[in-house]
Amino acid sequence: MDPQRPVQVEADPSSPGETTPAAVRGGDDAAGVRPASVGDAPAGGGATSRPRPPAGGLRRLARFYGPLAASDLLMAASEMAVSAGIARLAAPDLSLAAYGAVIATCLLIESPVIMLLHAGNALATHPQALRRLQRFTLLLAGGLTGLHAALAFTPLFDLYFGRMLGLDPSVLALVRPAFALMLPWTAAIAWRRVHQGLLIRHGHTVVASRGTLLRLTTLAAVMTLAGVLGRQPGAVAGCAGLAAAVTAECAYVDAYARGWLARSGWRQPAAHAATSAGWPQAGVAAGEPRGEASPRPAEANPEPLSWRGLLGFYVPLALTSVTTFAARPVLTGLLARSADAARALAAWPVVWGTVLLFLLPMRTVEQVAIAHGEAEAQRLVRAFALRIGLAGAAALALLAATPLAGAYLTAVMGVGGGVAEAARVGLLAMVPVPLVVALASCEAGHLVRARRTLFIHGSALANVAVLCVTAGLLGHLAPHWPGTRLAAVALVAAYLAEWAVVAAGTLRGPHRLPHGPGVRRQPPSEAWAAR
Repeated sequence: MDPQRPVQVEADPSSPGETTPAAVRGGDDAAGVRPASVGDAPAGGGATSRPRPPAGGLRRLARFYGPLAASDLLMAASEMAVSAGIARLAAPDLSLAAYGAVIATCLLIESPVIMLLHAGNALATHPQALRRLQRFTLLLAGGLTGLHAALAFTPLFDLYFGRMLGLDPSVLALVRPAFALMLPWTAAIAWRRVHQGLLIRHGHTVVASRGTLLRLTTLAAVMTLAGVLGRQPGAVAGCAGLAAAVTAECAYVDAYARGWLARSGWRQPAAHAATSAGWPQAGVAAGEPRGEASPRPAEANPEPLSWRGLLGFYVPLALTSVTTFAARPVLTGLLARSADAARALAAWPVVWGTVLLFLLPMRTVEQVAIAHGEAEAQRLVRAFALRIGLAGAAALALLAATPLAGAYLTAVMGVGGGVAEAARVGLLAMVPVPLVVALASCEAGHLVRARRTLFIHGSALANVAVLCVTAGLLGHLAPHWPGTRLAAVALVAAYLAEWAVVAAGTLRGPHRLPHGPGVRRQPPSEAWAAR
């Protein structure tokens, strides 16, 4: 959905597909829990060994990378689908401009709940911890939904969207109902993510892909009903579809989690769960992966998850997420003040939705670097990142700089005329982004593996700071540039700054680098995977 990097998670080889946060594992001790990590023996015996450098070279890295990149592509397709649908409904130009402003603001409001996925994964080790996480989720989501309602239904709407973002009154007329329809957005995502984290911890990774398919189906159905049959403007139909889609996905994940908890015996003590749920199972060799549906048993005598431990774990994650998401409203303000504001605002959702198809797979390089980032393999991983980044940049250049651009923008995205030309200008300026992001993600992966997460937080701050400064400078130095070029150049500068910070972190070497607050030093036998 956006340029932000997701927080990294650690793969547990004792359970294929199961993940635990990596960059944030330092909060485990403070929270009174310790999720199983690579190098830990699963309950009932069995040892895992330190992963060896990939013997198959680049080919093995590609096999590791491929499925993860495909999953990211599916997620990126949803935002592109909304833009393409809006462009085919009533008032397309104004609706695209309004949708861009609405989704940027909704993502900023939502940003503190993004890491609930990782909190559910790492901290929901026993029923009391799950209940506390659920209460925390309700409080956090309730407060953020209240903020959304205040922006939607009070004079704060005109202050924020009118004065701060500088949107034209004709765009504001569509933003108001569209933003109001998005009221369930944050709460639905929060409740879904905390339960997805619980399910992923116990090997139920299929729930994510099924939920995504349900989300896309609901989105298409509601947009069709509202836009075609109801003849609503595209922004209203698109936001109604998004709100319905995340609500349907939340309901599915909640029902799945409730059913699994009722069937699995996870709420029972570990000794009984080991027998009733099959973990560990008799006849299973030491270290052999268990089935996807077999849960880790709840701890027999767990240390309660305290509010202090939970907040100590979660607040740093939420701050990093908020910092990253803060970039989108900055770009909206830059576009709204450009020489071709109406055209640029309409074209930018098309540009960003398209770039996400090339950008999100580059972020997945970070997982490769963490999972296969032993010292002897780092050169190979960097070579892989360079090849992936060059391929992504070349593919984006092929789309933006050839006649394919016209066919794509007209036939696929449904835009034409000045909006299509503005979108093409933005795409051309964004060509370096896949390469820069792939290289930055590679270095970030090495840092996460070495627990030098201070530089990860620093890179997020550098990204937003450079974006804001560059946007301000370009607004004064190049006021006649198309708005999409202004936004694209500001983003490229921001990603270069992010790369510079993480590259500096890896160059300094582990013995001189500080560890981020709360990051626990762990033995080198643990393998890391980012998601």
